[in-house]
Amino acid sequence: MEDESVKVLQGLLPKEWVIRPYHRDYGIDYVIELFNYVDEEQRMAETLGEQLFPDFGHTLGTLIWGEPLR
Repeated sequence: MEDESVKVLQGLLPKEWVIRPYHRDYGIDYVIELFNYVDEEQRMAETLGEQLFPDFGHTLGTLIWGEPLR
């Protein structure tokens, strides 16, 4: 179920943000590093120096903006 969560999250995040597995600590499963494109062609990005540390809990159903995901 966790792999499905990552796929859903990747589809919602800007494509320049990077998701990496984290050391499976209690409450932290992945690290998301935020980047911004620095050129008009969107081929080069630089880090914003910000990271997110999501926890993908296990659930049978997920709601995003009030719509169930299946």
